[in-house]
Order: sequence, then C-alpha cells, then structure tokens
Amino acid sequence: MTQPNPERWTLSQWLSWLEGIKPRPQHDKLKILKSVANKLNVLPLSVPVITIGGSNGKGTCVATLQAIYKAAGYNVASFTSPHLLHFNERITLFGEPVEDEVLCQAFYKVYVACERAALHYFAFILLVALIIFQQNPLDVILLEVGLGGRLDPVNIVDPDVSIITNVSLEHQAILGETRQAIAQEKAGIMRPTKPIILGEKDLPFIIGIKDSPCYVYGRDFFAEGEGKIWQFQGSKGRLDSLHNPGLHLHSMACALMALTCLNLPVKEKAITQALAQLKLPGRMQRIAGPPSMILDVAHNPASCTYLAQQLLPYKGRLHGLCAMGDDKDAQASLVPLLPLVTHWHVTPLKTQASADALAKALAALAVQEVDVYESIPEALEEAKKILQKGEILLIFGSFYLVSEVLYSHL
Repeated sequence: MTQPNPERWTLSQWLSWLEGIKPRPQHDKLKILKSVANKLNVLPLSVPVITIGGSNGKGTCVATLQAIYKAAGYNVASFTSPHLLHFNERITLFGEPVEDEVLCQAFYKVYVACERAALHYFAFILLVALIIFQQNPLDVILLEVGLGGRLDPVNIVDPDVSIITNVSLEHQAILGETRQAIAQEKAGIMRPTKPIILGEKDLPFIIGIKDSPCYVYGRDFFAEGEGKIWQFQGSKGRLDSLHNPGLHLHSMACALMALTCLNLPVKEKAITQALAQLKLPGRMQRIAGPPSMILDVAHNPASCTYLAQQLLPYKGRLHGLCAMGDDKDAQASLVPLLPLVTHWHVTPLKTQASADALAKALAALAVQEVDVYESIPEALEEAKKILQKGEILLIFGSFYLVSEVLYSHL
C-alpha cells in the first residue's frame, strides 16, 4: 500500500513521521536550522519576543504572560513543550491551541524547505510555529526553551526580553555537571542591550551582559504572600491582593517584571483579572474522587521541594504514584516528599529499568511501603484499590505520567 502524498497527511501522520526521524550527527545544528528558517523567510520576527528559560517554572511564566496579555487585549502567541493532552497545545494563537489543518499546512511547508536537512523533532516544530506566527496579526510572542538555552532551537530567534526562572541540576550529561556549567548554557538566550530577568539572585554566572539592563528577583523585584494571595513589588510600583492558583511565585513575578520591560501598556485590572482566572494543567491539579488525586509534573529536586511545600496544608494520608525518566536524580527528588507520603507506587515510563531505579532509590532511603508495577495503567488501577476513604493519591514525576492519567479521566 503506497503512502499518501505528504501534502495530504493528517496531523497524526505528520507526528508519526517526525518521531521516526533519526537526524544525522551535525556539528552546527543551529546554523543548519537558521538556514532553513531563512529559506522559509520566517526570521526575523516582526513583533516583540519574550524567551523563557530555566530549570523550573517556565510553564508558569508563559501561562501568566499569556493570560495577562490576552486579558489586556493583545494578540499573543506561544511555543512551549511538552504537551499534556494534545500536540496542538505546543503552539497557541490568542490563547488557544492551533487547529490540525493549520498545523498540517505548516508541517508540509517545513518538510519541503528542509530537503535533505534532517532536523530533529523540536527544531522542526519550532519552524512550524514560526510559519504560523508569521501568518497571523500578533502583538507579542512567547518562546519557551526546551533544554538548556545556548543550543536550543528557540535560540535562533533574538528575543526582546530574556527570562531565566532559576537553575538547578538537570540533564547533566548534556548541559554540564555543575550549576555553573548549566547556568552558562541557559545564559545563551541573553542578548546585548536587551532586558534580562533572573528569577533567583544566586545564579552562578556573572549577572547580565554588556549594555543589558538586568533585573534580579530578590534584588530588583519581589513577591511575597502565603496561600492564595500574594503581592508583587517591581520597578514601577506595587500590586496587592493578587490571586495565586498554586504556582511558583518567583515565576509569576518574573512574568510581571517582563511586562514592565516590554513596554506594551497593561492596566492593573488586566493583571488581576488574568491571575484570578489562571489555571495551568498538571500543576497541583486536583481530580475529585473517589479517590481524590493531585497531579503535578514535578520531576527534579527543586520542583519536588516546591511540591512538598505546597502539600503541607493538605490533611490526610498521601500515597505517591511516581514515574521518572532515567536521566533524573530520583533519590534527591524523592527526599522532600518522604515526610508526606506514607505508601509509594512506582511505575516505568518506557522501560522497567526506570521503575526499578525508583524502587532502589526508595530502598536506599529506608522506605518500606513500595509497590512496583509494569505499566502506568496497572499502577493507577492497583493504587486506587489500596486507597482508603480520605486518603489522597499524589501523581508526579513526569509529564508523560500526568498526561496518561489525565487521558484516562477525560
């Protein structure tokens, strides 16, 4: 059976094809990517761009900016990864995921332009996003870094504002073994003369670059508050009684600071309205029972520490259902949650080795109540059977785990 013409492929066909690509080793991937982008005539972008990097809180930062700009009446677009339920979530226009037909048309244009340049998954998708952005009347574009910064595909775009939410140990095999090395990679998204926003004040690199205004959380702008109410103090004043939907304060503060830097006028009413309605799936997301569940994509020591802090007010016995990639520091990630979780359920993502690694990490931490499963559906089904009335199932450790659980509850 012959394969249909790519010009007529469905989105699922495009994604299957893209996932099967094995790009040849290339020493200068960004140079090749930029050459294809130039061929497509999608650079430079004609509207302001905010690029968001960092170890944790990037999604919070993007969602906050998107909600506020939309509430203020601006046409905003975003490029993010990964998605939770549908691929379309990765590219949004005016706050909504792009439709299949629009994606397929852009996929084909990139496919034709690539010729023999075998771009990897994220590079290809970025070009798809840039084509779609070019076709629409936009006021501001938000780009989320996928991994690192200096060599990430989004770094072919020159941002008007750069945000680095924070830096923690992650992807050491790719980014480096120390915070210093990882921070240097993330700092690659900075541009001379353009504003830089840093979400923590102890980042282990020389803050700022020549002729670039630099704003540091805890030095130049601040956030404080507990529970659902918080306050922001920036260079142009203070905002009180802001709603917090359970997201990183420092990331939301970075977003508010970016508003000041970009100089697209935004009224306070738009900010308060946007934050009051802001929701970000997979971040302290509650699913009513029975059993009651909390879903969170925390998957490294820093994000798991923040998750543990958010869980402190919850009453009742917690079960933890966890799956985590082989490249994660499982033991350090689990430590903050040990005082809160009384029974553990671990499951693999792609190979059983990832579940075995979690079980070994828990054993090394002297945890005894651990059940190991062979798949996410099995783990979810069996964990539900064990939970008693009033107990909560905490599901965390991977976007893919949270995604599969959400799918099962659609």
